[in-house]
Amino acid sequence: MIDHSQVEHLMEWASSFNPSTLQSEDDVETKFVLPLFKLLGYPEAYRRGKYPMDDYQSRKAGRKPEADQVYFSTEEQDKQNADTALLLIEAKKREIYDLSGAIVQAKYYGNLLKPPFLVITNGQQMIVLKRHQHHDEEIIADITIEQLSDQATASTLYDQLQFETVKKLKEQLLDPLRHIQYVELMRTLERYPDIQEQLAKGDFEPSIVRDERLLSVVKSKVAITCELPIVFAEGSCQIEFSNILLRGLTCHLSHEEILTKFLIGLETPPDWEARPFLQRTKQNTFEAQLGKTTVILSKREADELCNAVDEVCKQYKAIMLKATNILETWDFRPEKIEHEKGFELLSVETWLWEKMQQFAYEFDYDKGDSEWHIFDRRNLSIRVCPKGGSDHVIIWPKFGNGLFPNGMVDLLYIDSITYLYLYKEPDVTYDSIFQNVGPHGVWTASYTKKWLEQHFIPKVLSYFRINYLSPKGMRKNLIEWILLKLFPFSKSSQKRRDAVIQASTLDYSSEDEIPWAEICKLEQFAPYMHKIQSWFHHYRSYGASNMAASLLRPYYAAFTGLARCVDPTTVNVEYILGNLGAVGLRTKDDEDTDSQSHFSTYDDALTFLAKQVVRIQEANYENHYVADLLSRAFITIVEEGTFHLQQNQINAAKLALFPLWEQCRFADHFIDPILFP
Repeated sequence: MIDHSQVEHLMEWASSFNPSTLQSEDDVETKFVLPLFKLLGYPEAYRRGKYPMDDYQSRKAGRKPEADQVYFSTEEQDKQNADTALLLIEAKKREIYDLSGAIVQAKYYGNLLKPPFLVITNGQQMIVLKRHQHHDEEIIADITIEQLSDQATASTLYDQLQFETVKKLKEQLLDPLRHIQYVELMRTLERYPDIQEQLAKGDFEPSIVRDERLLSVVKSKVAITCELPIVFAEGSCQIEFSNILLRGLTCHLSHEEILTKFLIGLETPPDWEARPFLQRTKQNTFEAQLGKTTVILSKREADELCNAVDEVCKQYKAIMLKATNILETWDFRPEKIEHEKGFELLSVETWLWEKMQQFAYEFDYDKGDSEWHIFDRRNLSIRVCPKGGSDHVIIWPKFGNGLFPNGMVDLLYIDSITYLYLYKEPDVTYDSIFQNVGPHGVWTASYTKKWLEQHFIPKVLSYFRINYLSPKGMRKNLIEWILLKLFPFSKSSQKRRDAVIQASTLDYSSEDEIPWAEICKLEQFAPYMHKIQSWFHHYRSYGASNMAASLLRPYYAAFTGLARCVDPTTVNVEYILGNLGAVGLRTKDDEDTDSQSHFSTYDDALTFLAKQVVRIQEANYENHYVADLLSRAFITIVEEGTFHLQQNQINAAKLALFPLWEQCRFADHFIDPILFP
């Protein structure tokens, strides 16, 4: 569990740290590295500076290689070695901005000393690499000292590098049963069915049980217990194995880890390399990264783990989709502040937010019975809850550093259902939580936004007789201003209040796109196709290169069919052929590769696209880059081409594109904000 007080100390230190005081490499170590890792809980006695590296080069004449700083799991110097090394730190002068050479040096030292983490820093930038046993190092942090003063960044770094956490990780890596021994043991067991039969007596009894939020999915080799999310409140899960070698081990995954690791690559087998948490090893076993724990699994265990993950995530994702659809939050950016999770509706100037709070305080539901006595102002938020009625919504402010410029206050939509279920109403069951959604119950995000713009903000301006653009602004026409103050309900006053609203608010949501349900023309696909293509393009960032071919087959077929109906003189044939040529190289089709030099006409493009439709039918999975390149060609055809189409062809293309749009939209709404904050 994160020690929030220590995170606060870390943020305070980062905020007050001045990199200009670092005049040398020694300063970087003494003034930056040592204070930082002291805050992360590393005892001074467990540190060794200028630790000598023992390799063949150290036997040559000249300066002996040394690691700048190494932290160990013990204070006994005679035991400070590769078995106890936790962190290796390579420091450079503040003026050295290119740290690539230092990274190479740290990796070399890391191969000798084998710490779980490598840290490379110049006192302004810090790069953290996590070492893995069976594949390359992973960059888990690349941050500046300024970013470390941010709560989310500081919490993540503390969670990953805190002394006790890294110490436990090292202990797991030092398990006496090494990977090679494990593989040999599993192969031996395969040759002796009788022994396997005896060990199998310890297997789990398969079952799937759900009790409100608690879901248990048990396979013979794997058991997952999951606390499902409640609306937008986070869930979690833990995983156990029946294998005698893993028995007693429990792997814990947070809500964010479930989203970013488990919900990508669903319904794909382990050997397709489509799941971020699973890697095939050279010994044909599988390395599974489950939260902060790495385990080695047999093929059968990996298969059952994937099946169990699919069962859990099917329900996990369904809950999130249901909440998003019913509460109408798709058009609003997810945002997290302190312990609240909400969606950015719009932004208002600071003075206007203060007036909104003042109005809510004066119209507290205990102070009167008018239609506007519906507020319960607590702390910073505004809670809309008529006396004796249902909670409508909570409006939570976010000050600065958000989507909108400084000086503006972002208004976040916080649903009331979570509070009703978790904290207030004992008779509210998990299955009934959405029954009270509507104008007289829990408000949706879109309804709340309209209420703010069309009712609440105009009422606040009218109540305080605010008819000028800003209280701080100069009043250009004093007579007009006096008349507006005397006659606040006139048409002129209303126009001025509309101008205030327009000038004092910013709207995050975009209405440029035609809603999906209303699409009836081919060109209306374009903004959706661009987002899907972008999703393909950065898919590698999820930790997986491949996606299931079944998701792409209808897409390739439908849009290849549309391509046959275009006037080739209206599209950029050269650009299309360039992308298709790259596809041929990527798919390593000898026939296609040999024919690329003959790509010159739109008919060549159609022939190649037809081959891709055949190829994807026979493939199990597709590399994300190939889908990206083909999508670029399809987008060019849709945006530039003149078509001769029947409506049923457009409808078929819409039907084929929808599964991709659903996955892309889910990733954009829930996964990308975690990975790309």
